[in-house]
Amino acid sequence: AKGTQGLGGQERRKRVRERGGMPIVRRGKSTRRLKTGSVRLTDIDPLIDIDPLIDVGGEASDHEGPSLVTLATTRFDSVTDRRRRSSQIDEKSQTVYSVLGAVFQGADHSDTGVISGSHKTEVFCAIYVGGYLASCALDGSVALRDAHTHALIAKYERGDEGAHDEGVFQLAGFARSRKDGCVFSIDWSGYVKVWTLPDLQLRTTTLAHPKKLDSSARYGGFSVACSSQGEYIATGGGDGCRSLKLWRLCSDYTLECIGEIKNAHDVVYHLDFAVQCDLLVSIGSDHTIKLWSVPDLAFVAEKLDVNGGSNKHAIFSPDGETLATCGSDLHIKLWSVPHLELKSSRDGAHASEIRRIAYSPDGSTIASCSLDASIRLWSATALSPIGVLADAHAGKIFHITYAPHEGGRILTSCGADHDIKVWATPTLAMSAGSHQIAFAKEVVGIGFLDARTVLGVSADLSIKVWALPSFVELARSEPGEGSLKPAESRKASLSPDGKLLAAMFGREG
Repeated sequence: AKGTQGLGGQERRKRVRERGGMPIVRRGKSTRRLKTGSVRLTDIDPLIDIDPLIDVGGEASDHEGPSLVTLATTRFDSVTDRRRRSSQIDEKSQTVYSVLGAVFQGADHSDTGVISGSHKTEVFCAIYVGGYLASCALDGSVALRDAHTHALIAKYERGDEGAHDEGVFQLAGFARSRKDGCVFSIDWSGYVKVWTLPDLQLRTTTLAHPKKLDSSARYGGFSVACSSQGEYIATGGGDGCRSLKLWRLCSDYTLECIGEIKNAHDVVYHLDFAVQCDLLVSIGSDHTIKLWSVPDLAFVAEKLDVNGGSNKHAIFSPDGETLATCGSDLHIKLWSVPHLELKSSRDGAHASEIRRIAYSPDGSTIASCSLDASIRLWSATALSPIGVLADAHAGKIFHITYAPHEGGRILTSCGADHDIKVWATPTLAMSAGSHQIAFAKEVVGIGFLDARTVLGVSADLSIKVWALPSFVELARSEPGEGSLKPAESRKASLSPDGKLLAAMFGREG
């Protein structure tokens, strides 16, 4: 960009691009006028200043500068209840945290997003399907929220037309696009319901697992899973119907049974499809892990895993080469696929029964949750500990999952306290790597430009770039003399590659 000083913004941009470079616009020296209430996209280079590319809407003003919203805090404003300590003061809001590749605003996890009021009883399951977050609870309710804003879209409770009459323990789903897909729910009476996105419209109800073995049994249906593209749906019965069934979703949303294994387990606790959709795993109260081929449900392998308790959950790794299990014996184990040979084990992973485990989208990390109310993170190879968050919920935690649209940076949990909580990863403890008084004003956004470079934005539109973990300042952009003083930066989002910043801002009030 050398030799472009003194040129107009359009001419300077043209000159630099002719040389194959990126434009540099010094804050306060640009004559570009923005519009109040505008949205702008900005190219970012961590070692240069900011060049606005697109501006949309509003009345003209001299206000400039983007902001970056923090993943796990400010995106929940006015939609999600946020637990804050009464001692939240300027020093806290001016602090940026970096631990093991994650950056945090606030002194601890009290600022994590909490979605309260989703259900009136224990929340058993929360899953991401396309651009949505679906959840279910002990009272039979099923709810759908926007995955990003957490705004409630639809909710069915017991007594509503088409709603479940019994507890719903598990959900499954697939997305054809961000706003098109299906959610499957199974209740303890054995009914499976098919719901469609984006409005959670009920399509069909199928009695998949009636309590035909024992009418006094507690569970008819217990588990449900679907393949990544929705080609197949698997359901598992409880103590009243111990079968495993494979279904095909028809064009009218009815379920066609294409295979059944009777007495697969005493209770089919969990099912999961490999990403290649050629294998299905089932685990049960009889301490066995079983692999079945898809779609013929031919037996592939079985492992009797007796170690003081039963397995509660099993999940394939993203590449389909490893199977992870956890259970009431407090273990997490990794098995080879398809031979089910033990690869690694972590005994005493939690202080109480481990209910769920989840792989990060890149397969590098495993998250686990337990009835001891804690969440822990482990390396996906040696199961070495990465992070721990004790008392993540006020009671038992039943389910945990990664948000696929955030590249493994968002972890969602739900439990007996009726709450759904959203955490920033890959760390949970937030116990190291802080930078005090990072700005003169409060921090309104933080995010990664790459694995070792973090960008922060304050309310007065100052932008700084630091190298981690020591927070050595690499670059800064201060608000210029022409900036509107009473302006506030509110919302922004950084693209996954760290090169585009979308920001919304306007006059105070």
